[in-house]
Amino acid sequence: MGAMGRHAVTQEAFDGLVRENMEEFAMAAGEAVEDAVHTLTMQGADLTGIVTAYSASGQREEHLATLAATQLREALAAWEERGGGGGQAVLLALSAFKGAVDTADQSEGDTSEDRAKQEGEEGEAEKEGVRGEGGGAAAAAAAGGGVGSGDAARVAGRSDGLHAAVGALRVALGAVESGAEGEEGGEGGEGRARGEEALCDALRCMEVMLTHVPGARDDFFRLSGPSLLASALAASSSSSSLRFLTAAACTVRAACTENEVIKEALMEGAVHVAILNAVGGILKKKGSADVDTSAADVAEAGSAMCACCGALRSLVTNDDVRVAASKTFTNARTMAEAGAADVLLGAAAAFSNDVSVLPSVLAALKAIAVNEDICRSIASQAGVPLVLGQLRVALALHCSSLAAPSASLLAQLAGSDANKALIVEAGGMPLLVDAMKAFLHHGAVLQELLACMAALTLRNPAHAAAAVAAGVLDAAVDAMEGRGATAGSQWQACQVLRNLAVRNPEHRPMMVEMGLEALIRKVKAKHRSCRDVCSAALRDMGLDNYNQ
Repeated sequence: MGAMGRHAVTQEAFDGLVRENMEEFAMAAGEAVEDAVHTLTMQGADLTGIVTAYSASGQREEHLATLAATQLREALAAWEERGGGGGQAVLLALSAFKGAVDTADQSEGDTSEDRAKQEGEEGEAEKEGVRGEGGGAAAAAAAGGGVGSGDAARVAGRSDGLHAAVGALRVALGAVESGAEGEEGGEGGEGRARGEEALCDALRCMEVMLTHVPGARDDFFRLSGPSLLASALAASSSSSSLRFLTAAACTVRAACTENEVIKEALMEGAVHVAILNAVGGILKKKGSADVDTSAADVAEAGSAMCACCGALRSLVTNDDVRVAASKTFTNARTMAEAGAADVLLGAAAAFSNDVSVLPSVLAALKAIAVNEDICRSIASQAGVPLVLGQLRVALALHCSSLAAPSASLLAQLAGSDANKALIVEAGGMPLLVDAMKAFLHHGAVLQELLACMAALTLRNPAHAAAAVAAGVLDAAVDAMEGRGATAGSQWQACQVLRNLAVRNPEHRPMMVEMGLEALIRKVKAKHRSCRDVCSAALRDMGLDNYNQ
């Protein structure tokens, strides 16, 4: 059961239960806390952000995030009382607040990509903890004072930390704008450089809070956060600091995730245009022969590029289950009209030798390629040979992180009949078969490769014949029997087999002789989600009893 499905418990209620255990049942502080955590967890309570650290005398120890949030709120209140004076005190309190809420994420890597990958794992761990008999999350909370991954942000969230972070973001923006106007020291004695540093801190706080605090995105919208975020991106476009841009783009991604309203607000604020312009600036600097770049500069440019691609992708991802009709398809078309495909193709070419950046660029390209016109536009700009080239690189390096987005984008482009011929003529069939064999034990990669093969052979007998000639049947058998097979890869494999048989009856005897009927029936029995496609594959192979 996720946190959103559990009832909330206040810090005061938790403290009261601990005191009751100590006073009524003569428990020691540690035992009282452990019993309270166990009892509330078994009742389905949401303990995220609850401080469970107590001294031996039974006094709760204030969490650093609570103290920092309180100090930041007080500094903001004083700033407002002075009519906008005393900004330096706010920025100092902001720095302390960032140190308090950001500690939980320091072990998770420096990029938003790494943090996003682990977010789902944290959620699964939380769900397992709730199911445990007093163990898991309960034990961890009792032992660690309630501080898990992201829990410092949740503690701050219970102390109105989000509101404070938004206020600090507004003050930091003012410091940057003051510095830009040439005021010596700017507001509160801080110049533009200090303002940008503070703005990076504010943006990082917002990213952490938006990622980890339940309901934070809806509160962020109510506090006019999207307009502030759009202003921050606009300010980053006039800055030479890529760290500033990275922080802004990471916050866009965190804000947009699973929130359709924020996506719409940011699109209305032309955030996508600001991001595309920023990417163009990175490419211009990278391609300039007059600019000397160090290894650190290259790494910083790569991080900024990944963050921008992640932000663009979040704006066009339909992931808010609360809305009946998403506008993300329209968002993708709007981005394409703003030149997103051209910019991202340029980024793919510029970072063609950087396998740490390319997956993000290719994934962003795939996300905006939502219709025939966009797919054909990408192909017309040498997109097909570019993607095939990256798949070859992934194959040579055995790099699954590059192979999956390459195959996924190729499958998207293959949705256009005109592009199918380009891919096949460029040697796509044997390359896909070789990749399927190489990544046989990587279920996610295999699924994308099979999806691409399915797209190429759909309603195309000539391509089906080319696929069989390239050895796709043997590769499909290996994929279905391999230990890397997943429900998704099995579904795609059956779809490939359908396409090979339905318009090419000459392939059917060969497929039966290879034992594909038994394999398909095995998949059908194992995976409920594959039952329909398995029945269709058996039918298209000309077999009886395909519904059994």
